[in-house]
Amino acid sequence: VFVCLCFTFGMSKKTAKTSSSSSTKKKTMSPKTKSSGWLAVIAVVVAVIAVLGGVYVVDEHFFMSVLDKVVGGGKMAPTVVTPHPSKKITDSTTLFDRENRQQMTWGTYRPQAYFGVRARVPQSVIGGLAWVSNNRVRHYCDQGDNMVYGWTHHDGKSFGFQELQDGKMKLTTSFLKNVPSHSKHGGHWSATITAENTNKPLFFYFSSEESSHSSWSFKEGNVLHGVNSELGRFTAEFEASSTSSTPPQLLTFSMRVPGIEHFTQNLTSLLQTSSFNPDGYSEWNANVFVVALISKTKGSDPFSMHIKYTSQDDAYEGNDDEEGGRGPLSMKAHAVKIEEAKQKFEQQFENTFHLSKGKGFSSTHVDFAQKVFSNLVGGTGYWYGHSYVRDIEAENERLEKYRQNPTQTPNALRQLQQPIVRRYFSSPLVSAVPSRSFFPRGFMWDEGFHQILIHEWDPQLTHQSLGHWLDLMNAFGWIPREQILNDEARSKVPDEFILQPSNNGNPPAWFLVFDKIVSRLEGKQVADSASDNGDLEFLKQSFVRLEEYFNFFNMKKGVANTSYR
Repeated sequence: VFVCLCFTFGMSKKTAKTSSSSSTKKKTMSPKTKSSGWLAVIAVVVAVIAVLGGVYVVDEHFFMSVLDKVVGGGKMAPTVVTPHPSKKITDSTTLFDRENRQQMTWGTYRPQAYFGVRARVPQSVIGGLAWVSNNRVRHYCDQGDNMVYGWTHHDGKSFGFQELQDGKMKLTTSFLKNVPSHSKHGGHWSATITAENTNKPLFFYFSSEESSHSSWSFKEGNVLHGVNSELGRFTAEFEASSTSSTPPQLLTFSMRVPGIEHFTQNLTSLLQTSSFNPDGYSEWNANVFVVALISKTKGSDPFSMHIKYTSQDDAYEGNDDEEGGRGPLSMKAHAVKIEEAKQKFEQQFENTFHLSKGKGFSSTHVDFAQKVFSNLVGGTGYWYGHSYVRDIEAENERLEKYRQNPTQTPNALRQLQQPIVRRYFSSPLVSAVPSRSFFPRGFMWDEGFHQILIHEWDPQLTHQSLGHWLDLMNAFGWIPREQILNDEARSKVPDEFILQPSNNGNPPAWFLVFDKIVSRLEGKQVADSASDNGDLEFLKQSFVRLEEYFNFFNMKKGVANTSYR
């Protein structure tokens, strides 16, 4: 194709030159010029045929769909990776208004990390905690770490408090958002990480899912300045404190990783290098910016790192330590607000589930229930990307063609044994996860059970999650049952489980949630609360895709009555 195009370009220049030089002469085309023109036309035709042939070889099914569109009057035959044509639920401005989207932008949406933050945008700034224990870097939740960890309080929207026990070492993490009413980039947040019974360093990093970090740098000591195309300009200011008379030290360094899923390995290699000095260390074209908190005591005194993330494009109002201030909180103000948020959470939990006064459970049982629920809602993540699916329907078509015209050539037989792999369309997902350490990603039928409980707490969280799931539907009503959308998610999955076969479904557990919503609304002449109005709007927005989902299961009926395959 390249040679043909170069030849065509050369011929066109030559023809143009010949035409220009003979403009004062009689305007007749010489046989040589005519032959050059025909050669150019032939070269273009050959190039087009080569391109089409290449597309056919790479993806015959896609090629035939395009051909059907051209021949059939502009309508392309849908494939397994064709999105459903109906309006996306998450695009609804009546269901999710601007204020709600801003309030939900930032969160602890990286459940696979012991403590990780990100925004609900495709190319987000991301942050995470790491530390060293038993000669291993702790970063991603891992059953092999033999730790006890989890959220004790988390409301799914504005704050979370977590405890981690790593041998004798104890860690706490807290996260709190402050979002101005006029916010355009999700506002500000603060986080505090406290460690005790250890003198090992803590690490907190920032990176971005964008490829460019050229404008990122540490200034004014421990303040990271950066820019993100979706979140605008920001700063992240670090502060250290300790109950000891000797304060801990903050050191900054930067490193280069091929993807954030490689951070643990790269940090381990750095720490094992005898010449490594974290004070100002910088790798070429760095894309991860790290602050190390170094304890100066050998005892069990607790020491803390505080992070203030400020969206410079969401200028905040008022003093951050004053009541009603909307900026990122100082360490002292953050601690006060976290305690207030925990008390508010406990009151809402009782008002929602009535475990103590209503059902007579002991304080121990209530505390246990609060932690279980907090880990459910606090385990909600956000991902953006695409799945890889195995197109079983296309494989069956290929097999049928082979049966009609069998050939025993080795190449034909090998091709029959190869799966047809397609890249699903890119999309975001908000979902709770079955397990932060083993299954830190969205699972289709699990989410139905998750949302039965979450809907009791906050219906809007359910609308967001199931709305994202339904938006993953293809033109046939199918949704990949396991969502592995980006490289970080794929790093936790064995290769043999990454492909999602297009004939695999999950039991429709979502209908349990929708049945609950409908039952609650039945018998009411009008919606009598904001929750009812939200549920009713969600049903309206979801109906077309729910009907398609229902029809998909009816097309997949099994042999036994009421069974599906």
